[in-house]
Amino acid sequence: MTGPRVAVVRRVLSAPPHVVFDEWLDPEGMTEWMCPRPARAVTIALEPAVGGALRIDIEDSGASLYVTGRFIELDRPRRLRFS
Repeated sequence: MTGPRVAVVRRVLSAPPHVVFDEWLDPEGMTEWMCPRPARAVTIALEPAVGGALRIDIEDSGASLYVTGRFIELDRPRRLRFS
């Protein structure tokens, strides 16, 4: 496979767009819903600005992994993109 890998996360939350958008930028709120069980986000560090860092530490069935990236676009409440 050539080129960047792409992951698409889709969640349906019963809340207005601005509330959901804000949850994506709140480490504590995001910890509650980010990973499907049994995996869980144990630590989330965010710098919510274009170019800012993102790191999600995940525990899944005894294994630890993490996801990192950078914020690419923040257009509240319509679009939030990160690598």
